[in-house]
Amino acid sequence: MRVAPLFVAMALFGCSQAENPPQAAGAGAGAGAGAGAGAGEAAEPPSIFAVDPQVLSCPTMLRDGETLVLTLGPGHGSELGIVREEGEVPYFLVVQSPPDEMRSLMARNEFGIATHVEVPSTATGFKWLGEGGNERIFTTPGTYEVLISNSLESEEGGHMCVVEYLG
Repeated sequence: MRVAPLFVAMALFGCSQAENPPQAAGAGAGAGAGAGAGAGEAAEPPSIFAVDPQVLSCPTMLRDGETLVLTLGPGHGSELGIVREEGEVPYFLVVQSPPDEMRSLMARNEFGIATHVEVPSTATGFKWLGEGGNERIFTTPGTYEVLISNSLESEEGGHMCVVEYLG
């Protein structure tokens, strides 16, 4: 099973590389350190975000002007975030207690029961680093990770899918 890189957990949970990021309790086989690493290869650290298309799926590519359509399975969670890998920038779109200035994509209870969610390529999210603020998410071509969970800022974990934004 593919798992999210360590930086995602670090970015979402405010850890620096000198600190220990939260670990998933009971991570599945193959998700632990050393799983699948050959001699001389660095082991991918464990993650709390799993890939399961029955819970969350998204297209592999997105172009400017298009809409990212997320397909959500039962029990997918009630919070949504997107992380731009370049710069490890997390953007929250739906959270339990949003800051007053955050413009949520939709209400948390609506997201929790949705089966499909549309995120325009022009969508804004609340940048969850530094001083924060609402910013356009898809501005730089590259890899973006879509994360869903009942609580993005917990050790509960969740699910993810990966989309390449082409600009």
